[in-house]
Amino acid sequence: MTENTPDFSALHAELEADIAALSFIAKVKLEALRQCQRQLLALREARLPAPKFALCRLLFECRWTRRDRMKALDTIAHQERYLANLRCDEPLPF
Repeated sequence: MTENTPDFSALHAELEADIAALSFIAKVKLEALRQCQRQLLALREARLPAPKFALCRLLFECRWTRRDRMKALDTIAHQERYLANLRCDEPLPF
């Protein structure tokens, strides 16, 4: 009989790659959020009669980008906890 033992080194490498990719995504989303916020500030400082649709769309993009960034950060935290449990760095919750 053969045993099915998981390859922890491959899982470890995959988790580290996922964390690195998600960290990069979070950085890109943060820069996009800052860009949206700068555009909103420019519209407010200009005090131009901006079309309502453009302003609403910019606010929507800010909210959407902030939500995506928070989702990426939550996934990073989850993956890091899973990696710590895999390494046995952190006690198990039970």
